[in-house]
Amino acid sequence: MFHQEAEKLLIEKLHTITSPEHYISLLQTFYGFYKPTEEVAHCFVSKDVLPDIDERKKCNWIESDLKALGYKEVSPLCSRIPKVNSLPQALGCMYVLEGSTLGGRVICKMLKQNHHLSTVTNAFHFFNGYGEETGSKWVAFQQCINHFDMDHELIVASANETFSLFHNWIKQSLYNE
Repeated sequence: MFHQEAEKLLIEKLHTITSPEHYISLLQTFYGFYKPTEEVAHCFVSKDVLPDIDERKKCNWIESDLKALGYKEVSPLCSRIPKVNSLPQALGCMYVLEGSTLGGRVICKMLKQNHHLSTVTNAFHFFNGYGEETGSKWVAFQQCINHFDMDHELIVASANETFSLFHNWIKQSLYNE
């Protein structure tokens, strides 16, 4: 449910982008949630579990996009992030972050077609995800989850909590609710 609600809020906001500053605000919102969530989740996921874990840091992509847009200030960080005390919880969080790369490719196309962003170049890495490798990276992540014998209910609960908290962060950051 929160997945669809978060998606709805983001799509609404995408249709209101009328300047690079609006795009910066959108990137800041993602950064504010992803930075602390990624940090806590990645603490529990080693290269033995997910060999390309270092390549999956989306905050680096956001930072690169913000830099390309000339933005240098630090974005406010979300203080209500998912509770992660185990590998299954970390993978539940990452399920949301990794899954967003699939929808991000659609968002990237929308942003590139937005005439208000016609002067923006080299600032769509975050939404472009892994580029042509997005699908295969998603499959590899799913295989990782299914490979290990762990509590899948805990993974699902953590993913649901992550979606819920991200939904709330979007409302707070982009809609001032």
